[in-house]
Amino acid sequence: MGVTSITYSLVDQSGSPVAAGYPFKIDPSSGIVTVAGEVDRETLAAQVTVRVKATSSDTSSSIQDFTVNIVDQSDAAPAITVNDPDLKLNDDGTVETATVTFTFNQPTTTFSLSQIDAPNGTFGPLSGSGEVFTAVFTPNQAITEQQTCSNISLR
Repeated sequence: MGVTSITYSLVDQSGSPVAAGYPFKIDPSSGIVTVAGEVDRETLAAQVTVRVKATSSDTSSSIQDFTVNIVDQSDAAPAITVNDPDLKLNDDGTVETATVTFTFNQPTTTFSLSQIDAPNGTFGPLSGSGEVFTAVFTPNQAITEQQTCSNISLR
């Protein structure tokens, strides 16, 4: 009994090779499937079935379907809204902390405190996920009530 080799290919529902322009490609030796170019979820479904055919050197073959989940990445840059909370000036001249809400127009998983510049104070732990995050703003003692959080900027 000799050593057999296996060649991998992508096939359509009928078992024929996929047409030119198919969004995925396969390494015929390893069977690793990768994207052939840019994949746009708006033109494909959220899940795509990729059909792989493994053909042995003895001409036997097997076909297996795999589901690829397409994650939507917006083509537009995210927009963010930062509320400007009312800071309360205490009788002793100190300003109280306030919760600031950061609202994105699309879900994000990369937002962090390191992206926030707040020259008039500091932010405490960031909480939230998806489109809405909150953090506690602690003002510097030199801040006035009128300054509030209006100088917050994002990197």
